[in-house]
Amino acid sequence: LKETLALSINGCEMQLLSKDGIYIRDFPRQINSAPVVPGGRADIMVRCMNPSQSFTMSGWRGTTVGTIATSATTVQSAPLAAWTPPFPSYLSDLRNTPASNGCSCSTELDNDAVNGRSFQLNEILHSGYLGAVIERSVNADDHPYHQHVYPYQLIGGQSQYNRAGDWHDSILGSATVRHKADRFAGKIMIHCHRLEHEDEGMMAMEWIDPNPNAGCSCGFRPAPATLVTNAPAAPVAPVTPAPVAPVAPVAPVTSAPVRSPTPSSSASVKGATKGGIWLHGTVLMLTAYAASYLLSK
Repeated sequence: LKETLALSINGCEMQLLSKDGIYIRDFPRQINSAPVVPGGRADIMVRCMNPSQSFTMSGWRGTTVGTIATSATTVQSAPLAAWTPPFPSYLSDLRNTPASNGCSCSTELDNDAVNGRSFQLNEILHSGYLGAVIERSVNADDHPYHQHVYPYQLIGGQSQYNRAGDWHDSILGSATVRHKADRFAGKIMIHCHRLEHEDEGMMAMEWIDPNPNAGCSCGFRPAPATLVTNAPAAPVAPVTPAPVAPVAPVAPVTSAPVRSPTPSSSASVKGATKGGIWLHGTVLMLTAYAASYLLSK
């Protein structure tokens, strides 16, 4: 996926449930469009109210990525109930929690580089430590910013799709984001999720120190000694495979004839009617991914 998807379905209701695998706090959220960036994901419920009609799923620059066809059968449905999901400790709300001392750094993606430098194997960009609240001011207007290991929370933003408090691992644009490094120490890769840009050097490595007293640093510096990878690898001893005993032949199995299933509207991808059927957005997400990928070729 090379461009923002911008999924919309004219004439149908769209309810956002989660982004990048994490439920939103104001579940469900009605949206008109889902600007899913390269590397991003979204779970969306869709309800189309008019029977016997086709609805166009539009994507990048208005390109048609699919259709939804409703049946003539009347099916009643109700609005989705509001729900507050239980979040684990590593997804605690950080909107009112300031960054730990020295742990607020800036990251810019541009010109096949991060903060003006192409990727260097034995160099880290920023560093933190276990237990720190880490803040990044991200400037990625033309390049989707993707972070491994820890998802991050949007501290600002108030659009339909992106709101303060949402969690992501891929965003496009300028934003302040925070996460708490409370589980995993070691390296964290960040990169542009237009992969040809990553291949040209638009990626960098951050470091989470296991020592809670290590402090934070901003800017490039040599990687810790435990991370340096230019030493030659030790030779690997050859493995002699153990002999495998012959397998006894299996007797053929005669299967009973299978009856063809009776057609049912509930098994069809065709949706809704007078009351409307909710269609879970994972199907739409996969369809949109495939279509957008083909468009990018």
